[in-house]
Amino acid sequence: MKGSIFTCTLGLVALLCSGATSAKMEVHSLPAQIIPCDTSDCSKTFQEYKTLARYGHSDAMYTLGEIYRHGYGTEVDMRLATKWYRRSAKYGNPFAQYKAAIIYLQESENQDIEKAMRYLRAADREGLDDASLLLGLLYLEGELIETDLVKAKEYLSKSFENGH
Repeated sequence: MKGSIFTCTLGLVALLCSGATSAKMEVHSLPAQIIPCDTSDCSKTFQEYKTLARYGHSDAMYTLGEIYRHGYGTEVDMRLATKWYRRSAKYGNPFAQYKAAIIYLQESENQDIEKAMRYLRAADREGLDDASLLLGLLYLEGELIETDLVKAKEYLSKSFENGH
């Protein structure tokens, strides 16, 4: 059971990369989170995702970011998590765009609100409802960016209309 989520994901990555489907996937909310694990099965899964990510599979890059973020089969490493989220985001993965944005919004030495907003807008364009909601809240609150009630209403309405 421990590796079943990864086995399923590996199969999906293989199917998507084989060109068996050309339809664009509909995206609404973030997938389930990965829990920390340090067994040999988890380490093996980690190595498999590293290999897939190095071959350019964007979903594997996103998952590798999650693996580093949560310490699944490896040590937690936020620098490497950010690296793999950003690489996956370049390929248009909305989940990776969203996670990169979250990292850049947090108060740390890596905080970069401008980058975070670019990633959030990209995830919103890809149809990620969580990104629409967060953009709306950021524009409404005006703490990290300038308050813009028109944009806040636009993003919050979009998120609401999509059932968020």
